[in-house]
Amino acid sequence: MAAIATYRALWSDVVTVQETMNDQDPRLADHMTGQAISYFVKAIHVNRLNGYVAKGAPKLLSPTVRRRW
Repeated sequence: MAAIATYRALWSDVVTVQETMNDQDPRLADHMTGQAISYFVKAIHVNRLNGYVAKGAPKLLSPTVRRRW
């Protein structure tokens, strides 16, 4: 499903950006808008100021899509 592929791509971008802690990386806008991108930009910025670097990837990326009747 396209939604799941997009969700996984979003997290792939987040992981890549967090390796450098570049809160201005344009990849963040590839799959996020509004509050979501605001949250990640702020979190990455604060983490960079504190000298943190994220490593690895999220473990729970097994979303499912189901129809609601």
